[in-house]
Amino acid sequence: MAKLRLVISRRLLIAALSALVFTIVFTIALFSRSVFTRPDDLDEIVREGQTASDTGRPEEALRLFAKAASMAPEKVPSFAADYAWAYLVEGYASYMAQDWRRADECYAKTVEIWPEMRAPLADAWVVVRDFVLDDKLEAASRAHGRADWEAITKYARATVEIAPDSIAAHYFLGLAYQWSGARERAAAEYRNVAKGSPASSGLDDLCRAAKAVHMSHQFNGLTPLHPLLAKAEAGDFATYEDTPFIVHHHNIELAKRTARALKYYLSREGVGGFLPALTTLPVACHVYLFRNSREMAEAAKYPSWQEGYFDAVAYRTRGDLTLCLAQDAPGMLDVTAAHELGHVRMALLMGREKRVPLWLEEGIASAATPLMTRRFYCEFLTGPRAEGKILPASEVMRFEIKSDVKEAADIEYAECMAIASILAEKDANAFRTFVSGVKKRQEAVALKKAYNMTLEDLDKSILIWAEKNRGR
Repeated sequence: MAKLRLVISRRLLIAALSALVFTIVFTIALFSRSVFTRPDDLDEIVREGQTASDTGRPEEALRLFAKAASMAPEKVPSFAADYAWAYLVEGYASYMAQDWRRADECYAKTVEIWPEMRAPLADAWVVVRDFVLDDKLEAASRAHGRADWEAITKYARATVEIAPDSIAAHYFLGLAYQWSGARERAAAEYRNVAKGSPASSGLDDLCRAAKAVHMSHQFNGLTPLHPLLAKAEAGDFATYEDTPFIVHHHNIELAKRTARALKYYLSREGVGGFLPALTTLPVACHVYLFRNSREMAEAAKYPSWQEGYFDAVAYRTRGDLTLCLAQDAPGMLDVTAAHELGHVRMALLMGREKRVPLWLEEGIASAATPLMTRRFYCEFLTGPRAEGKILPASEVMRFEIKSDVKEAADIEYAECMAIASILAEKDANAFRTFVSGVKKRQEAVALKKAYNMTLEDLDKSILIWAEKNRGR
């Protein structure tokens, strides 16, 4: 009996000790969550996520926001807008890479996290879903009897719910109904698109009429303006300093994020290492955030479509570094800021006296932008090249970028970027030789000396490079 009591006592002691250990471990875990995961840590992760999103790195942004959400689920509403925007940016990147399903998933997550984005994102989301639906219909047509027409029409109806006035959404819903055998419903959708069609029109005639309207309509797959960019206070510029940048602004939060984005770009090598990473600048760089491109154009006498500029004259005459950005440009942070800072870095590298041809300067600045932007530029090369809108390299090098039409200017910038990227990626040292030796209208000589290439060789490489990089 004594032995039995001893065994029971030992078991009770072990159980008590186990419970004590569990309590201590659990308490430490709670203490660690509340103390060691300080608000500052969470805030820093959110800021890093914002900067990643602002600088064209949506995958990194999503990882950081997911980490913040797991640390403090109750705090998600405080950064939901930025979390959702990171999905939107990733969706647009997927759209550019023609990964329609991933883009659709990302836009759905955007609206799930931040319902307020449903209306502003509707047009771009419908464009993506129409591509997905087109793929679904094509696959179903190859196996009509085995196709899940209920799921396909459900997807098409959901697309109409996203944008009830969308011509494309109603047209594709009509196709889904027609191919699934719901002819009356298909006719109703086609009539919704091709309004005014004769009452006696057959289904095939209605389909053709709706298709004609659909094909003539311009669809917008671009992302909306970030709400932060739409906020601008009245009055004169206020000032925010984050060395080496002094930001003159009408929105303090945007000023802070602009400075962080610029510091990120500055800290990274650019154009195959041609632009070195820097932690500071020889003098402060003044950054002016104009409320819109109209105000900036009036102040600088630049074309109204231009979204930013570097004051090269101020640098060459006085050594001042000045950037101007229009905050109504959707890509102000992940496109324009990086591009204009590329001009600053190029100017510092070359010095106040040395100048390179304008096409090369713009090409290097464009090549210094994030990967997503460079993919976007590639899209301007692959389509227009087939239409004869792209100039051969020899003409680009003689061209002064003064287009008053943004579409033409985009193509010009894209080709300048392609040439600079091709040469920098081919041989970084040879590119330095080319840049230091090139003079206006003497590019062929510098190209031959640095690369043993002709302009015709370079021209053949442009489209190949664009095709290779557009979805990379």
